[in-house]
Amino acid sequence: MAYTLGVFFLDYVNGNDAARTTLSGVVFSNPSADIVLGTKVGHGLVTGAVITVSGCTQAYANTAWKVTRVNDDTFTLDSASWASFNGADVTGDAVPFGGQSWADAWKTITSGATAARIAPGDIVKIAKSPAPTILGGATGHATWTNLSKTVTLADAQTATIDLCESAWTAGAGGDVTVAATGVATTAKEGSYCMKLTFDAAPQASIMEAYKATGTLDLSAYQKISFWIQNSGAVTAGTLRIALCSDNAGATPVDYFDIPAIPSTARWLPLTLTKSGGGNLGSSIQSIALYTDSAVTGLASKFVYLDDIIACTTAGLNLQSLISKNALETGGTEVWYAIQSINGVTVLLDNNTPCKSNAGRGYSTTGTSPETVDTYIRETVKLDMVTTDAGKSQELLDSGTFAGGNIQFLGGYDITDATGATRNGITFWDALISYGCIYSKNNAFISLDMIYMVRAHSLVYSNTFGGTKFWDVGEVGAISCKYGFYNNPPLMSVVDKLVLVNNWGPENVGGANYKEILSVGEYWTTGAVYSSSSGTLPSTRIQKATCLNSGGVGWYSSVPIRIENLTTKDNYGGGVTCANFVGIELYNATINESTEVVFLNPGCTNNRVFSQNHNGSGVHKIFFDYGLIVSDTTNRHTASGVCWKLSPTNVARNSLYPLELSIAKVACAASALVTVKAWIKKSHATDIGAKLLCKGGQIAGVATDVSATKANDTYYEELTITFTPTEAGVVEIVVQAYWLANTADESVYIDDMTITQA
Repeated sequence: MAYTLGVFFLDYVNGNDAARTTLSGVVFSNPSADIVLGTKVGHGLVTGAVITVSGCTQAYANTAWKVTRVNDDTFTLDSASWASFNGADVTGDAVPFGGQSWADAWKTITSGATAARIAPGDIVKIAKSPAPTILGGATGHATWTNLSKTVTLADAQTATIDLCESAWTAGAGGDVTVAATGVATTAKEGSYCMKLTFDAAPQASIMEAYKATGTLDLSAYQKISFWIQNSGAVTAGTLRIALCSDNAGATPVDYFDIPAIPSTARWLPLTLTKSGGGNLGSSIQSIALYTDSAVTGLASKFVYLDDIIACTTAGLNLQSLISKNALETGGTEVWYAIQSINGVTVLLDNNTPCKSNAGRGYSTTGTSPETVDTYIRETVKLDMVTTDAGKSQELLDSGTFAGGNIQFLGGYDITDATGATRNGITFWDALISYGCIYSKNNAFISLDMIYMVRAHSLVYSNTFGGTKFWDVGEVGAISCKYGFYNNPPLMSVVDKLVLVNNWGPENVGGANYKEILSVGEYWTTGAVYSSSSGTLPSTRIQKATCLNSGGVGWYSSVPIRIENLTTKDNYGGGVTCANFVGIELYNATINESTEVVFLNPGCTNNRVFSQNHNGSGVHKIFFDYGLIVSDTTNRHTASGVCWKLSPTNVARNSLYPLELSIAKVACAASALVTVKAWIKKSHATDIGAKLLCKGGQIAGVATDVSATKANDTYYEELTITFTPTEAGVVEIVVQAYWLANTADESVYIDDMTITQA
């Protein structure tokens, strides 16, 4: 099926979702069987514009149409539903949908790219975030150290106003109680933050609290940046920060109006320009918090403040992202959110609730420490939402099968009026670790070059199985709570998923990923993760890198295949498994001393298969309480490999043996099957071994048929025979099990023959 292509534009900073001006008095005629011509002088529409036709005498004219040709005073509408329109001309209204150019762009997916305005096959081009800029100062350098939260700048980019390490003084009005709150409770920088608790009837237009700063010359700066957390919603015009020329907060020089903050109980980084603009004062002696108008929403509530700094218009601030990467797209270095700035010391953040003594920091497989050019870039700030699953952007329509995806494509350059230049990434910043791109039963969607920053999640899918068949290019989550939450788009293809210093695990089950990069995830038992089961499809990851996080954690009862896995500096182990089906690894390089961790071991037989493990040509099967490895030093004959089975815990006894499947045998009915294999033990009596065909697999073999290895350390050829009474397939296994002393011995299996009479 062919789809009509509509191209739309979305600019969160400059766009507008409101309905466009109605074109009334449009004369609609029908010059041919499938064309309707609408004549309106100066209609202002561009080729490809979308309108709603209404108000006509023809009932079926109340329909959305796509313009396919425009000249000075006409627009042409194609639609089979007008085929019977061969009567007299009618007059009606045309309501433009908008979104047809950067000058007429929508603001949001939620209220701009609505289901009424877009259709399968449409493309929504989204404005990119600003390009990276090098740090100021003499060199633009900073020092980065692997596994450290600290990035040390060569030159300070900001000026400290107050780090909130000691208590402020309450104003004379008596509206607030002031306390320095320790990091055990909450703090974004240092050991303390400032807590100001309002009474039951706070007053308007008074100074609530202040802090003497000593003399500060801030005349080189135009903004302040700080962290704020509020227990009650803050309305615009309620609170102001003031920089004062006296040491008691009584003589404001610079005011900064705190915007509306509808959400509560989350740290929020704010960067504010002073009221009226211009440079800050050259002789600041104190900082103060003022109420402006009535203090709506803060009665008996509190506000936290921390890490208050002065910054320049285009310079480093607490809302910036920071990296060693100079490129707008691509590169080997990822972008990090900032937790605090104190002179030349910048701390990297996980999600916004992360305390000053928590989180992961920088991760690399390269040189460390390294002093290099360092860059910052700014994000596109979304309207704040108030809950985890708050809809920062909501998908409201679905595409269709076979080329009818609705495409949301970030990274477009608004300086190109044609919309043809795509050279960046769209970093949407929720600011407060709430919010997401929300999907409910949306199918056949394309996303590309879109990152969520300081959000709850990149995509929140609240209905299992409804969000599926997506085609995803490069997407990412930075300092969020999760990447994909609940479930990713099922049965979908993802080119590249970038996960940086998020807090929780990234649920990746049920899709095909070409590449996943996970750095600094705080979840300790698996950053690349799935806990779903049942009807979840299998998962394939063609390349995965997990650094300084929880590695791979698989808690699902469905299979996963990971190719080209690299893990380094992960907490606990490279892979965490609670999956009895098995994790399949191909060409994995696991750098942790504990390669695989099994949760709840014992009688679960969880296992991880690793082919060409660590690039050695060795193949391993990790089990709870056991390991099976291909081996070249204990062969029965001189070529190839044997298999080494090593129980590592006394729990792997004869009731819970370590087991390797060595053959699937196709059997004919009523003919004797003979299976022979050479088996060796490393200790005569501490470990046991047997060759086994389990009973009940095929008619005629109702009970186990086995042969047990003698108590010596030599290769012995064990033989089992059985006669099925039906044709079918049986599995042959070898078992190794602990018998005595420490569980540190092994069994070797090599050279088998299978015949049937």
